[in-house]
Amino acid sequence: MAVRQAATAGTPEPRRDEEAALLFERAHYRHDLRWLLPVSPRLCLACTLELLPEPGVSQTRPVPRQTRSGEPDAKPGALAVFTLLPVSPPHTRSQRLRGLLSPRPACWPPGSPVHRAKPPGCAPGRAEIRIPRDLTQSQGHTFPLSALWPLLLLALPPFPQDSALAQAPAISVPTHLRASRTGGGRSSFPSAVHLVRKKHMLSCFQDALVRHTSLVTQLVSQDQRVCVHFISVVFGLLCIVEDGSVTDLCIEVLIQLTTQLKLEQSIRCLLDECHKELYNMPSMRGSLATLTLLGKLVDAIPALADQLVMEHGNLMDYLLRGLLYPNEGIKASVCYLYGKLYSSPVAAEMLSGHFRDKLFPLFLSILDDAQTKELQINCLGLLRQLLKYDLFVSTIMNKVALEESAKNIEGPPGDPSLPLVLKKLLLSRDETLQVASAHCITAVLVHSPEKYAPAFIHADIPEFLFEHLSASSEVLVWSSYNCLTLLAEEPLFFSKCHTVYGIEAVVRSLQASLKMNNTELHKQGLLLFTEILTRQPEEIKLFTSSAMWRDASCALKEAVSSPVLEVAAEAVKATSAFLRKDHQSAPPVRYGELQSLLEAMLNRCVEFSQTCLNRRPLGHTSSRDSEKAILQRGKFLLSTLEGFRSACRLAIEFQSEPSAQENPFTAPSAEKKDTLEAFSEFLLSACDSMCIPMVMMLSPGGLCCSLQRHLEQTTQPALMEVFLSILHSLFVIVPHMKEKFSKKLGSKRI
Repeated sequence: MAVRQAATAGTPEPRRDEEAALLFERAHYRHDLRWLLPVSPRLCLACTLELLPEPGVSQTRPVPRQTRSGEPDAKPGALAVFTLLPVSPPHTRSQRLRGLLSPRPACWPPGSPVHRAKPPGCAPGRAEIRIPRDLTQSQGHTFPLSALWPLLLLALPPFPQDSALAQAPAISVPTHLRASRTGGGRSSFPSAVHLVRKKHMLSCFQDALVRHTSLVTQLVSQDQRVCVHFISVVFGLLCIVEDGSVTDLCIEVLIQLTTQLKLEQSIRCLLDECHKELYNMPSMRGSLATLTLLGKLVDAIPALADQLVMEHGNLMDYLLRGLLYPNEGIKASVCYLYGKLYSSPVAAEMLSGHFRDKLFPLFLSILDDAQTKELQINCLGLLRQLLKYDLFVSTIMNKVALEESAKNIEGPPGDPSLPLVLKKLLLSRDETLQVASAHCITAVLVHSPEKYAPAFIHADIPEFLFEHLSASSEVLVWSSYNCLTLLAEEPLFFSKCHTVYGIEAVVRSLQASLKMNNTELHKQGLLLFTEILTRQPEEIKLFTSSAMWRDASCALKEAVSSPVLEVAAEAVKATSAFLRKDHQSAPPVRYGELQSLLEAMLNRCVEFSQTCLNRRPLGHTSSRDSEKAILQRGKFLLSTLEGFRSACRLAIEFQSEPSAQENPFTAPSAEKKDTLEAFSEFLLSACDSMCIPMVMMLSPGGLCCSLQRHLEQTTQPALMEVFLSILHSLFVIVPHMKEKFSKKLGSKRI
């Protein structure tokens, strides 16, 4: 130990590139340049193929082809014959430790002077492995097995002090690596060394493949037979090793190499190997790595989904067996692979009968009973793929309809239905599951809200979606907005009074979201608010308290003042729906707050109109942008005028109600400001000072001819209709101002 410490003292720790270079250079003292990566790390494919196969298992090793004279065949391009060679018996752990800690050299290159006289203590008759320098030629070089042990010094942590050697923790080795010739069930040290060495080798190869993709692919693809053999070696290691980090590394190397090479033969070889491995597996337990590899391979190369279904159709029966296996890890990998297969429309069509007859009866039960998050996420991912197709949606939801019709029939409970399963996930405390569940509900409703929404409403899904609007996650809030907007298209959503109990959550959520910098969240929340305000039945009062009505008014006033045009446009539509008589608070009517909301809406419209007029086109592209902005201004002005017309209608409706004329709680001596008369005069003044000038900007002569023709056919007819309706309402609201206002309209000062 002291000798090792003295040798390493003062030596800087090598970086990863230097470490990888040392690893591959120490494996072989010379390399054929044809199989050597020209950049760091100096990766040698011959070394990789020699060091990756699992010791202790019969494996294929490349050996040179011999001629009749016994000399190696030097014919270029000849492929080495892969034969089964025995592996040297492992040494005991104590022998390995003595060999590592000994100050004498472990090996000497063949042909050196010291090779003739072996150093004292070296084991006699050491086994040697012959490795081809060129994988397609038969010239090779040899090195003793002890040359592999310096690799361990690079991969393992420093050994403990001699005094603490007995207390050092044992290396944890997977079960499949536990092999001991000395008896007992303890894991042997050589197996741990082999595992560390292979993991480091794969890690260096993956690093080189990521950083020097083109060079590594050129190196591997020089001979397609060598490429196929390399893939088989890595796949064989994947099937043997149970260590999770090593299997993940094998899968990543196989996926990256296959996708970068883009060789049909290598892909077909890998698919065939997976197929054979699965069907030769004595138990489903060992198929996890292979199933994961297949799923990630189809994810990386989507076209393989059709090929798997057409050429390996019996794989579907194996996947069904995996869903029945009690291990949830196996079920998760099966669901992941199913999801990738059903993501292809062609494969999904071919598997439609398989889903209807075999998969569907199992799938919802597995999702309902899933305990691990991995299985839940993969089941929901498969469900999302299935819900893209009308056929699968109708199959799933028809089962719900049959269960609804059989509610009154006594008997044992049947299989879980989709709304109840998704409701269970909505009630979970995991945000990811809640978002995924909301996405699945949306995916069903987009096909036909009027057909599928009642099933979710009967399951009380809206109640829990309203609760999620107070979540801190923007994704969850946005997903809940989407679901509720689609559910609001069903009258049952309002008749069961979900909106009465949920409107407070909507308003609070709007107030919170407007403080965030998320435009899409603002737009979706305002869209939901508009749908509720528009579709709410008149006989069911929405705002049951003045405080809630005031909060809604403040939220709309903040939204219409937004600098983002799309957000302001949605807020104007919501304001128009908000100005309904049945949405107003109980007397006294808060005319002052209504006036403040209308002023904010009109000021935003004036500001936007002036911004458009100040833009001057500086070219063809700028001219098109200017035309688009003017058209947006026309639409925004139309929405604003519709909101103003709603305010005029509200004033007309309140004229017939004595309790709405003024605030009855105002003192007799106080000035009466919050009255219907003051609100009516404000409407007339606002029309005179804001609405009329904005309409005149879009009148004939106010725009260029090209835009005027388009506006005359689209926006302007509706705009003028709304404007004339406003004038008519104002004459009804303020009849004593009718003559004076008419003269001003006809004068030249307009």
